[in-house]
Amino acid sequence: TGASFSYKNVEHTFIPDYVYEADKLEKYLEVSKQDYAVCLGTMDRGKQLECLIDAFNHSGYRLVIAGRFYDKEWYKELCEASHDNIEIIDDYLDGERYMKLLSEARYCVLPYSPDKYGIQTSGVLQEAMFVDTIPVSFNRVLEGSGLPGVGIESWEDLYDANLLVEDKDIRDSLKRLRENVYDYNVVLDSYKKIFDKCL
Repeated sequence: TGASFSYKNVEHTFIPDYVYEADKLEKYLEVSKQDYAVCLGTMDRGKQLECLIDAFNHSGYRLVIAGRFYDKEWYKELCEASHDNIEIIDDYLDGERYMKLLSEARYCVLPYSPDKYGIQTSGVLQEAMFVDTIPVSFNRVLEGSGLPGVGIESWEDLYDANLLVEDKDIRDSLKRLRENVYDYNVVLDSYKKIFDKCL
């Protein structure tokens, strides 16, 4: 579940699905950011890609959509609907290629339904935090994950590229979460506390 999900009248601890391992991920924090947004993962119709493409067609901001499309006709339709500022890659991304795209991007856009991801975690969202890439999604998705980012209420909010501005406060918050909540050793300590209570 997301970090903000609350069980009523039950003591509980948030354990993230993904943990920040500095020895493996620190190198991605040293990568120079480029002016583009990325949308990564398996591409299925559960993602609101038509709306995402429409928003970036309006703003003109560079967008890279990359991942495996199982529906090839949909992939063609999205390519035809995209302006020159949008690149769509239909391919399986291995770990290194995925992390390179994610860490070099200034923003990571999550075109997820707020009804589903308001309480469900997203691996891409957590990994974006690990490499200091600012998440962009519906406010309910960001709030549900307990992560800072550029929040929107509708895709039309992204018609204006000025919404995507460098924000030091967001980056500082991402760093605090990496170090104080998602760090491998912090999560391990949480596990130990849970097991100690059970024994």
